[in-house]
Amino acid sequence: MDISAVDGSNELAGVTEKLIEQLPAWFGIPEANAEYVNAARELPGLLARAEGEPTGVLLYRRHFPQAAEIHLMAVAPKWHRQGIGTALVRRLVSDLYDDGCQLLQVKTHGHALRPFRKEVVGG
Repeated sequence: MDISAVDGSNELAGVTEKLIEQLPAWFGIPEANAEYVNAARELPGLLARAEGEPTGVLLYRRHFPQAAEIHLMAVAPKWHRQGIGTALVRRLVSDLYDDGCQLLQVKTHGHALRPFRKEVVGG
């Protein structure tokens, strides 16, 4: 698996769209999905690839030099439970820390973060 930092672009938007289409249980509101795809044209992100295909995407927003927010993360279903989401978050945390960021926010349902809290934060 390879994770690369990418700028917002039409290519990133296309990858984002393909991944969220595979996840209707998490991304089931067409209007919201269109907003995520549009955001991928502008926001920076991380793209995970394995076996020559995109397997996961993470978009984030830098509110201030010291604060950022995960805007979206999606991993292709066939790659779930293989550490791709954790690797994306760890890479983002590392990159942001190296750049002086002190706060990373994630806004989601609490149960969705339990695995990451133990893996990334240690609690």
